[in-house]
Amino acid sequence: KDINTRVNRTIIILFVLSIVCILAIMICGEFILELLYGISFDGKKLILCLALIGGLFNAITSIYSNVLTVLRKTKIQLILYSCSCMMLALLTYFLSFDLYGIFIAYMISMFVQMICFMICYHIKFRKVVVR
Repeated sequence: KDINTRVNRTIIILFVLSIVCILAIMICGEFILELLYGISFDGKKLILCLALIGGLFNAITSIYSNVLTVLRKTKIQLILYSCSCMMLALLTYFLSFDLYGIFIAYMISMFVQMICFMICYHIKFRKVVVR
């Protein structure tokens, strides 16, 4: 049960940090990127936020994946990652009308992948705790 508490705390910390980063993107994200890369990022705040949200979902998936690896549940991870890659490819194909479509596809596929890993983690974790 200590592992479950640590996993939940880590996810909460990730959410808080992501909210701070999204606020920073809204306030000064375009300006900082223009300074770093020397090109205009006007009107790209939404794309940056979508990428950050997709990255948050990916980070949460990595946490669940690491715990499932410790629990020696790697077969199910292979299946979940394979399905996620296929879904990302399909979504990118159907939503690739512009840059927004690609990042929406990325965010949706990372969200679905996170939900699948979260469900798998809770099912497998309950089986381990019951033993």
